[in-house]
Amino acid sequence: MLNRGARMDIENILGWTPIYAAAEEHHVEVVRGLLIRGARMDIKNEDGCTPIYAAVRQSHVEVVRVLLNCGAKMDIKDKKGWTPICAAAKEGHVEVVRELLNRGARMDIKNEEFWAPICAAAREGHVKVFRELLNPGARFPGARKPEHAASQSGHIEVVRDECVNFKFTSSEI
Repeated sequence: MLNRGARMDIENILGWTPIYAAAEEHHVEVVRGLLIRGARMDIKNEDGCTPIYAAVRQSHVEVVRVLLNCGAKMDIKDKKGWTPICAAAKEGHVEVVRELLNRGARMDIKNEEFWAPICAAAREGHVKVFRELLNPGARFPGARKPEHAASQSGHIEVVRDECVNFKFTSSEI
């Protein structure tokens, strides 16, 4: 279709472009082909999501890698202020979180409810993701604290196994 002049960045009624649909459905080779032909990765759908969100939410780490290798922005916010790493943390996608962390995703960006990625993981009870996100230098300025998020949702395994051993500085409390 592209060889016959089809538009790569045409949107459907939800604002999905062909590359967004391919990322959502884990069609790695289609994503690559569209990128080679110049498809834009920055077009947001009606929810403010770009193709990297589609790949992140579905845990398509291969598609995430392809998009990041081609320059996709990983700290871009959707309409509710969620970044790709926050969405991955909320969904419990360990491999995607690890990939985004290895690429330098910011941990301090909060959504409109003041949830940082680690809080999203804690609230949903994703212990493995929580552990990936928790490191000795982790700071949560102005964000809800992960122990609050885990406690609010009743995820005792996060509170007991992780939060109790993590020390917050007095300026973070």
